[in-house]
Amino acid sequence: MEIGFIDSFEELLDALELVGTSIINEVSQKFEKILKLQGVEMPLIPVQIPRLTLKEAQEIIFKFSQGERDPRGEQDLNATDEKLICEWAKKEKQSDFVTITHFPTKKRAFYSLPI
Repeated sequence: MEIGFIDSFEELLDALELVGTSIINEVSQKFEKILKLQGVEMPLIPVQIPRLTLKEAQEIIFKFSQGERDPRGEQDLNATDEKLICEWAKKEKQSDFVTITHFPTKKRAFYSLPI
């Protein structure tokens, strides 16, 4: 996806979240009967997708798991961390979506803009 003339990182996130949630919402509405037959739950799509930095997400994971999982200081989230942050978003923010930002530059492609 290409977007020209953006003014901020938040504007880019707004566009990406809009595209993602619009596709899911459209499919959920158009194919509701098929999805129900397959046992698929309709996703919770809030007005505003929760946005967290990596450090915020790691702190939430630590607290949400009651100290069982401590990803603080890690360079990335593993599959367990991702499941936990999604559980948190669903429970606390009534959202099946969450955006995580501010991963270390070492974990991103060389051509990405550091923020």
